[in-house]
Amino acid sequence: MIEVEKEYAPEWKVIIDLLKYTDSSLYNRLARKMMNYLYKRNIKEAEEVMKKIEASAHYGLYSETVQNQPLPRLNQESLEKILDEIFDIADRNLQSQHIVNMLKVWLKQEQSRFLSLAAEKRDVSLAEITDAIYRFSKMPNAQKSLSPEERIGIKVALIRRFLSEDMNYINVTKKLTTVADFENILSHTIGPPHGNGKLGGKAAGLFRASKIIFAAKKDFISLRNVAIPKTWYIASDGIIEFLHFNALEEMPTIKYRNPSEIRKEYPYIEQLVKNSSLPPDLVSGLNFALDDFSDKPLIVRSSSLLEDMQALLLLENTKAYSLLIKDQRKKD
Repeated sequence: MIEVEKEYAPEWKVIIDLLKYTDSSLYNRLARKMMNYLYKRNIKEAEEVMKKIEASAHYGLYSETVQNQPLPRLNQESLEKILDEIFDIADRNLQSQHIVNMLKVWLKQEQSRFLSLAAEKRDVSLAEITDAIYRFSKMPNAQKSLSPEERIGIKVALIRRFLSEDMNYINVTKKLTTVADFENILSHTIGPPHGNGKLGGKAAGLFRASKIIFAAKKDFISLRNVAIPKTWYIASDGIIEFLHFNALEEMPTIKYRNPSEIRKEYPYIEQLVKNSSLPPDLVSGLNFALDDFSDKPLIVRSSSLLEDMQALLLLENTKAYSLLIKDQRKKD
């Protein structure tokens, strides 16, 4: 009796075929990652696919004189054929185990996708983004589960969400910070769980200054003994929560009254505010902060989203900052 040896599909083909029929969105993302990977490795067949897409998109343009037109859309069937072709190209140009290894890396990155989705929401609540960052921090090798591009994207999104939307601030801070830094920030942030307020100008300035100083300590002996004070933050919408909790919604509009009226009403307004109560969430957060500070002296500072810009500009003119940024640009 002669037995015919069965041929088994490689492990990666089993994974891809399963995903194609059970999770088409994930299959499409993996195919795009594979396309980019093959293209970066200068595999000619991948370059030909890119040229084929460009040629298909240009087909049917009205004339050579009409150039400022959107490219026609490829139909879904054509795109699906291209994605299938990508894995065939990978099969011909890469070893089977190499493909398996790449798929494992990308599937591991998918485990962190929830953080990208949460961070990219412009109106994400404090509770939702805090939960996402805590979940991410508890993952084994969390930082390595992100691609370099995803890591930068998440950092930029978190900087925009909590610190500043100023492009100069973002461009500098994204190079000096990590996703883990925001776990520490959020563990010291007090605010309404459903709110989406920022941390204010002083908090943003102190955070960036601390990252600049930390990065420059190795080159400047005079900075090595500089310590950053333990800090807790109240989100900018904490005051809105306070006003709503005490039915004082009309307070923000008082500033538009005649100054003489404001001066006359001030004693009453002051007593009204002093006899109001803090919302439970703020009370709970402040209790945590006081326990954390213990019996150490406290400095309480007000803040807004627009202040301290001059201080940040002044910081940019310091020698340590200038040298650090020049060094970062060389590395980039």
